Amino acid sequence: MAVDFNSVLAVLCQKLQLLQDIKAISEKELEFIVAFDVDRGSFAPMEGFFNSREKLMLKASGLEDKISRYRRNIGINDLTDGEIKEKLFPEHYQAYMQYREEITRIVSIILANDQKAMDFMKVLLDKTGTKIGKARVQKKAFNAYTQYGSNQGAWFFDKKK
Repeated sequence: MAVDFNSVLAVLCQKLQLLQDIKAISEKELEFIVAFDVDRGSFAPMEGFFNSREKLMLKASGLEDKISRYRRNIGINDLTDGEIKEKLFPEHYQAYMQYREEITRIVSIILANDQKAMDFMKVLLDKTGTKIGKARVQKKAFNAYTQYGSNQGAWFFDKKK
């Protein structure tokens, strides 16, 4: 059992590293969105963030499947923390719980960053919508007072009415 559980701990360590990488990307996304300028900005870097994050999330999902398989083979998949503690050596249980707590902490940070980013994105969407609305009004005003065809300086038709 000790060798099998060491495999679980090794995979948990890999998953923790992937989640730390995802957290770093999440922080970069948040920084980018907070500093984004609606007038001059481009969302091109966000695509890179999303692609990198998606690849890491797929790897983390694969590791989670591996962890579940190991837990099932060891016989601790459906057990409560107390039952797992009774079944494992104390040092294994302590390491297992430390990994779980750290993974939970990192996931909560990622979720908080994502929520903040979504809130800022809503603000950016509102700003963009306002700018589009103003541009439409300006276009209507421009079209209403602009003559088409030849310039006949003596006549002015108010097309707005």
